[in-house]
Amino acid sequence: MKKNIINIFLGLLFSITFLFAVFSLTVLNKNFIYMVFNKVGYYEKINKRLEYLNVDEEQINKDLKKYVKSHYRNENFNVKNLNDEANSQYNSIIKFDNYFSKVDITLIIEFIYIITISLIIITGIVFNKTKNKHDLFKIIFINFIFCIVFYGILKVFLDIDNEILNNIKITFSQYYLAISIILFEIFYLRKLKFINKNNKF
Repeated sequence: MKKNIINIFLGLLFSITFLFAVFSLTVLNKNFIYMVFNKVGYYEKINKRLEYLNVDEEQINKDLKKYVKSHYRNENFNVKNLNDEANSQYNSIIKFDNYFSKVDITLIIEFIYIITISLIIITGIVFNKTKNKHDLFKIIFINFIFCIVFYGILKVFLDIDNEILNNIKITFSQYYLAISIILFEIFYLRKLKFINKNNKF
């Protein structure tokens, strides 16, 4: 009974840590966002939307990457030969149609990083303290179930009213579920191998 409680607790702790870790390595990773841009043709879409301003495509792509790299800081991009109104329109489109204009998303991202690092450290310590009492397969199984439920929630209930952010959400959820499935399969195969090995004797 006590071992089951330990496994359930560690399973939930690992699931939360796993979620934050994958989120940090994908959604908060600039290279992941650039990959999504390429995947959905976002650069081409933005260039087309800004055609009327006659801004160089190279600068548009550069500013998009700069915005992501800065963790969406609310700083203005100034384009030469554009008046204040045109510059405001340019900035709005570059900044995902000002989706984060009312929230300090940069601070939230830094806070998520701190939580993720703290969770990884805590999880490592707890796993080390209970290394002779927990069952890794049960913990990974709990994480697998948690991932499926969370993926379903993201898929059914969370629809972001911004095309690129919604695409980022979809791609993240696919990666999150895929990594969880791979992790579960690895431990499941190890479990089968262990059972078969014991059955030989």
